Amino acid sequence: MGRRGRLHAGLGEESPCGPGARKSATEHGVGRVGVEASGGYEVAVIDALATHGLELVRFNARRIRLFAQARGRLAKNDRADAAIIAQATAVLVEAVPPAPQRQLAPLIELLNYRRRLIMAT
Repeated sequence: MGRRGRLHAGLGEESPCGPGARKSATEHGVGRVGVEASGGYEVAVIDALATHGLELVRFNARRIRLFAQARGRLAKNDRADAAIIAQATAVLVEAVPPAPQRQLAPLIELLNYRRRLIMAT
């Protein structure tokens, strides 16, 4: 496991919103962090790390699962997940998507709610 895997695991163990996150990333030479989408729970982490100037990549859980299977990793625990996400971040991403515009979050939430209502009828 490379430096990216150790950092990702370390960010999960300490508060990613804390001041140690940027320092830890700098010490390990990491400028890009991968996060697995988890129903919106990842938004606070993404926002906090983005304020520290780190490049962030949010992965679909299925994409990470397929990547892990392709690499022959079937273990499902936090440390293994962190390593796979770090590897995917290093291998799969050439250009980092632009940072999310949080001022649009309320509008996006309303549009998603509207879409669910339309689909339910």
